Amino acid sequence: MKNTDKSMSFDAILAENEALKILVEKLTFELARFKRHYFGSKTEAMNPDQLSLFEETKDEDLGAIDQLQDQHDSSTDSDQQSPGKKRSKAVARHPLPDHLKRVEIVHLPKVDGVEDITQSDDWVHIGDDVKEVLDIIPAQFFVNRHIYPKYANRHTDEIVCALRASALIDGGYASSNLLSWVVTSKFLDHLPLYRIEQIAVREGVTLSRSTLADWIGRVGTALSPLFNVLQEQLLNTTLLHADETPVDQLDPKTPGKNHKSYLWVYRTGSFQSESSALVLFDYQTSRSGEHPRAFLKDFTGHLMVDDYSGYKMLFKRHENPIIELGCWAHARRKFFELYDASKNTMAKEVLDRIAQLYQIESKTKTMTMDERERIRKAEAIPILDALYAYLMHQSHILAPSSNSAKAVNYTLKRWSSLMRYASSGDLHSSHSAWQKELVIYRL
Repeated sequence: MKNTDKSMSFDAILAENEALKILVEKLTFELARFKRHYFGSKTEAMNPDQLSLFEETKDEDLGAIDQLQDQHDSSTDSDQQSPGKKRSKAVARHPLPDHLKRVEIVHLPKVDGVEDITQSDDWVHIGDDVKEVLDIIPAQFFVNRHIYPKYANRHTDEIVCALRASALIDGGYASSNLLSWVVTSKFLDHLPLYRIEQIAVREGVTLSRSTLADWIGRVGTALSPLFNVLQEQLLNTTLLHADETPVDQLDPKTPGKNHKSYLWVYRTGSFQSESSALVLFDYQTSRSGEHPRAFLKDFTGHLMVDDYSGYKMLFKRHENPIIELGCWAHARRKFFELYDASKNTMAKEVLDRIAQLYQIESKTKTMTMDERERIRKAEAIPILDALYAYLMHQSHILAPSSNSAKAVNYTLKRWSSLMRYASSGDLHSSHSAWQKELVIYRL
């Protein structure tokens, strides 16, 4: 009896120890996520040498170089250089864009006794030193007075007058240029309406926030036919990416409180249409799956999404069937978070294998569809098959409630949709490359 009690006690201790190990793993995982969110890098590269498909802003970072201005010409710098002091390496600057208008400002040299050197017989023009400086004309408000003269025929009762040009807002005083500026400032430059109002006040112009909001609503109504045409074009393609992002807005029913709405984003995704990709934002007041079902009711083809349940019904319909594509970036993120939290060896192994898949994608990016399909079948599918076997083995030995098991099971659950791209040359392996549309909006 005592031996039985000891055995039960020992088993209980082992079970408790295992539970504590899982708890420590979970707490370590959550702590690492919080640290990374608040203090760490937002990229998911494991080391500088690893090939990554997420380098979306590397060219934008170079734009900061344009803000550096030389204080002197290079010749002046060399003349004034202090003896014994090493000259700092010059920073390369991007040339000023060719498409910008050039305004020529000629600075004639002053010579004693010569009023106009260009008219002097003693001086000959032998060339020019040219320095280009980037300039800007700030936004200026002005009033266009549209005058419509009326004429009456002396011999008849006929009166003629030019027809008034159609306006976006009947009876309004905002030109199409002003409306475009307001919409661009709000949605592309992310200026709140009160800041646009303040910009106008500095110029002595009154544009209340209520007026600006009304204008934006009217512009949206006027653009609805264009949106409908673009949606029709988008739905006529055979491959789409979809995602959703929350939008905090003031709740008109409860002053002072915010309401969480959502922007559902849809983008064409074929390799063949990358240069003319179409992106549409569909604003909705909730995250309900009824919204993508309504938007995509006439779409047939492949759809790449994350694992959000709101999309699942789309893949079960028989009329206008939609085939699910899994996103490897989402699957990879699960293992990256594990590795980032505790240098998990299993996660490192999976990340290394996914990196091999990314290398294949990078290599085939500029290939034809047939070439890409051939390379994927020959190189990617064997890697995927081996990865599947490895994940299946891990699923049998990991504690079911551990974060490691959750990452493995997430990937296995979506395996068929994650594998699908490798049998085609025109399907993407992830949609990270286009999620900058969401990032741009959230800025």
